[in-house]
Amino acid sequence: MTAEKLLKSSLKSEKKRFERMVGKQASAGPLSILTQQLREASAYDMQTFRMENADIRAKFLVLEREYEA
Repeated sequence: MTAEKLLKSSLKSEKKRFERMVGKQASAGPLSILTQQLREASAYDMQTFRMENADIRAKFLVLEREYEA
């Protein structure tokens, strides 16, 4: 019986938390949601470019050393 009460209480608090989160997103509007998604995508792109740049630089250094040798 106690476990059932605990689960019901947990479910109620989770429902309230979910409704607050959904309400925040709904009140934020689609423009701010799209802006956030664009920010996240841009951050991912910049990280990818940095990794690719490091890889290209490493390959260049190897080729440069081979050419000089």
